[in-house]
Amino acid sequence: MKELPADKFKPFVRYARYMHMSYPERAPKRIPYDGRLFFTVSGKGRIMVEEIVYEMPEGAMLYFDAGTKYMIMSPDPEEKVSYVLLNLDLSEMEKHRSD
Repeated sequence: MKELPADKFKPFVRYARYMHMSYPERAPKRIPYDGRLFFTVSGKGRIMVEEIVYEMPEGAMLYFDAGTKYMIMSPDPEEKVSYVLLNLDLSEMEKHRSD
């Protein structure tokens, strides 16, 4: 993990999205250049981060750093899930990029 001195902490929200998924949808594996924060608004889903599957029930939040491999998995057949997704550059080092 890379340390970030407090005086360099300048969070920048590059992208915000409200995402709905239902069975059999899933997203491809990704390796982002920003940190990612997921919040489950409704339903129950699963997100795989570096080969570990995290259950994401309503109200759950998950954050991981830039460069971390992840995949938003399909919810169970009887489930639908809605997430708020934020792409965060915590140091503005990549502020010039767009998603």
